Amino acid sequence: MALSANSAPIELADPATLTDAITLIVSAGPHGTTLSLVTSRSLLSKHSKYFHQLFTDTGSPHYVPPSQSSFQIGFTDPESFRILLSIYHLQDGTQNPNTITIIPGYLEHSTIHSLAHLLLSRKFDHAENSFLRTYLLKWVNAIQADNEYARQNPDAPDRKSRDPRALFIYWVFRAEDAFRRETRFWMPRMYKERSATGNGDTYRSGYRCHMRGSRVLGREGISEAAGGVDVVKPFEDLPEWVGEKVWDERCAVLNRLVGLIRNIYGALKTSCDFSAGYSALGQLVYEHTFVCGHESIQCDFQHFGCMSSLLMRLHLYPSDYLPTPYGLSLQLDKFSLIGIREILRTHPRPASPEGHVDFDVLGRLEREVLPESFYGLGLDGKRCKVPVSVLDAAVRVHLQMGGGPEGLNWGD
Repeated sequence: MALSANSAPIELADPATLTDAITLIVSAGPHGTTLSLVTSRSLLSKHSKYFHQLFTDTGSPHYVPPSQSSFQIGFTDPESFRILLSIYHLQDGTQNPNTITIIPGYLEHSTIHSLAHLLLSRKFDHAENSFLRTYLLKWVNAIQADNEYARQNPDAPDRKSRDPRALFIYWVFRAEDAFRRETRFWMPRMYKERSATGNGDTYRSGYRCHMRGSRVLGREGISEAAGGVDVVKPFEDLPEWVGEKVWDERCAVLNRLVGLIRNIYGALKTSCDFSAGYSALGQLVYEHTFVCGHESIQCDFQHFGCMSSLLMRLHLYPSDYLPTPYGLSLQLDKFSLIGIREILRTHPRPASPEGHVDFDVLGRLEREVLPESFYGLGLDGKRCKVPVSVLDAAVRVHLQMGGGPEGLNWGD
């Protein structure tokens, strides 16, 4: 319900029972929407620490005395204020039946995002209010259904792109399972960009993710034919520690990968170094250690060339030695894990001799960044393995009843 600045006040409270009326004028700015909401002082004070202080702290410069019948407050989305106060009036049984009839079970994501900011900034009791949480979790389920439908139907005309704001919404709404799944989704898509000031490990841009429609890939994993990518910041509104914790999980996967790269590259280089293993006539000087299980120097040479070109593609130019796994990880900060996995998947395989198909170095590396190795993050910051085939039953119902087709594959 969008009203102009000159619209009549909306009486959310029942006039017959209202004894402490106050008109809350919520304005989105000089060029935005303004709503005048007639509500109750006691209701605002009961459900919001912010308003409780406004109405009781006589020493505050923002104190609103009982004699003041209205006051103005700025907020980017006044409609979210109306929805939230309507829920509280329904909860307390003080709703005006002429203006509050039903709270929508589905809202636009932008409205839900505004509600999340409203709950935090005005210190409402959303975490412990079970009545309000029934609505919050309905909206959480609707967002999950939209995201899942987008993932499984990338070419559908009614598809909505995965919403990066969902992570913040789940955190504010204390939706534990949804938050774990969302952190698990974004973790392998994270990357960093060094600040323009070159200030060591300080990153001006924070954590970013690459996204193209419902597919999300790292920068080097996108072919020219694939089109452009969107850069999104799902961690932007969250406390800094959330992004740091998820980044730590990314580093745990990456450290295993780069440690394996370092070991394989070093072993292949040693095997292929003629001065270490062979005389000028090609005669064995001392016992040679092959990487190939079939002890084929040809196979080792081909895989050494493959690994060298892979390192160059990852901007890790091969040299006489590679940095430590930690040093390698830092150099790979600009890649997402999914981008690295795409590089490993598409990198040309060496033409190994017949019968050596079991020697697949790139396949071994690729398995290190498969989804099974990714962990989600709980609201408390603890890592948690997320079931790959489970979503809330309510999300299934939402999809089956109109949010999308039945019989979808629910794997991550």
